[in-house]
Amino acid sequence: MEELFSSGFDYVLIGDSLAGDNELKEMARCASEDIIEIPMVFYPYVTDEMKRELLSRVFLSRVDQPERLIRADGSRGIHVAPCYCAPRETYTVSVNNSNSGHYMGELQIAMEDLGCSQEHNVIGLIHPFGRRLLECIKYGQHQFKLVNKC
Repeated sequence: MEELFSSGFDYVLIGDSLAGDNELKEMARCASEDIIEIPMVFYPYVTDEMKRELLSRVFLSRVDQPERLIRADGSRGIHVAPCYCAPRETYTVSVNNSNSGHYMGELQIAMEDLGCSQEHNVIGLIHPFGRRLLECIKYGQHQFKLVNKC
């Protein structure tokens, strides 16, 4: 549902005459919010503090971002020690660590396979339900937030 509204649709008709209250509430939430919720799965070693920090923020993709990844405005300045600097495969979520200087804390989502970097901690991946939503947040088009999808 969120895909339709974030893609610019104003109206969505449903053919299910037995739609439940929860489904209708979720549909209304998607239609009224300007923030796209992107479900992600955190890796087990990510601290609760880091999760809280990232889940509490609203991001906007940078208008000058490269095609291969989404770079989020709004997260720099979070102190991040180097940890799990693994290859960034498609749909992985990473945060720049202290090796990256003033970029420390920047959230990034890989849109294709990227190599390993000592400046990026891989912290999780975008849940399959949220992957199509990523097309809507490129190049400063929409605000987004991460939602923990266990």
